[in-house]
Amino acid sequence: DLRLFKPAGVNLEFYQVTLINQWGNIVWKSNKLDDMGRPLEGWDGSTNGEPQPTGTYMWSISAKFKDGTSWNGTDAGDGNTKTFGTVLLIR
Repeated sequence: DLRLFKPAGVNLEFYQVTLINQWGNIVWKSNKLDDMGRPLEGWDGSTNGEPQPTGTYMWSISAKFKDGTSWNGTDAGDGNTKTFGTVLLIR
């Protein structure tokens, strides 16, 4: 039972996550980190308290670690790393 889209990471100095709907509108974004450099917030499927419709949303993340290296993305299983992807919201 997953109710929150929350990126994972540690030792981040900078972080920005953005979720966009199918019309290109930003529905959620966050750059908040805790003192261990971990993302603090997650998306609950709503925007300004309004539930968003079922559908596919695009996420994009940019991040830099405390050692100065950039996060270059995650392997989606095809051998390619990407700093973006999709999340399916089901109601």
